[in-house]
Amino acid sequence: MTCRVTKHIIVDGSNIATEGRSAPSLAQLSDAVTAFMKEYPNAKVTVVVDATFGHRIAKKEVAEFNKAIEHNELVAPPAGADRKSTRLNSSHLVISY
Repeated sequence: MTCRVTKHIIVDGSNIATEGRSAPSLAQLSDAVTAFMKEYPNAKVTVVVDATFGHRIAKKEVAEFNKAIEHNELVAPPAGADRKSTRLNSSHLVISY
């Protein structure tokens, strides 16, 4: 019997969402993560965005962003978090798509 190890991939969502753009796009991020998950269906994916992400995306994407945060589809540090002091704890790393 062969045992397959599930890979846990941590995605830098802020960089992917901003690739080739001046402002991040939640749609671009979603498309990229969906394509990755199709290629690696057994991988566990955690998408992390920076604390300003929800304020920099298009207004039409904010409701979808908030829903993704509520459903643990995205991880973002709390508002006002300092890059140097923000650490992800183990509770943040249990998000599955």
